[in-house]
Amino acid sequence: MKINYQQLVHEITLSSIIDELTACDPANYSIKEIQRLRKKYSAEFVSLALHIAESRNRSNRKFPDSEKLCFTPELLEQATAHPVAMHRAELLSGFGKILDLGCAAGGDLTRFALAGSQVIGLERDELPAALAHQNLAQLGLSGEVINAEFPCELPDFDVLFADPQ
Repeated sequence: MKINYQQLVHEITLSSIIDELTACDPANYSIKEIQRLRKKYSAEFVSLALHIAESRNRSNRKFPDSEKLCFTPELLEQATAHPVAMHRAELLSGFGKILDLGCAAGGDLTRFALAGSQVIGLERDELPAALAHQNLAQLGLSGEVINAEFPCELPDFDVLFADPQ
C-alpha cells in the first residue's frame, strides 16, 4: 500500500500529537502511550508523529523556530543550520525567484522565504516534499513545493540553488 504523505502530514491531528509528544523526552515514550495512539491512528501516522517529535526535540540546536518545523531524524541531520542557511539566503535575496533543487524538508527553502525571496522547492521524495510544504505553511511563508524528479517542467525561476551536501 502506497502511503499518501501529503495527506498524512497535513492531518490536523498530526500537529497536536507531535506537540503532545514533543513535551515528553523521547526516551520516555511509554508503550502504553504508543498503544493508545495506535488504537486511534494507523501505524504510519503514529510512526511519523514519533519521528517528527523526536526531531523537534533536537532541532532547537539548528533552528530558532524549531517548535514549528517538521523533520524526520535523517532530514534534520541533513538540514543546513539556521545561521549558515540565513547567510546564504540573505546573499541571494534580491536576485529573484529561487529554485531549491532537492529541497528535502525545506531547511534552506524556509530561510530563503524568511529573507524575503520568492521560493520554489523541488524534491523527488514524497515525504520530504510534504514536510517542506508544511514547514513553509507553519512559518506563514509562501512558496511552492513540487514533488518530482529533475529534469521536469518547472515554473520560471531566476536563481538555481543546489546544496552540495
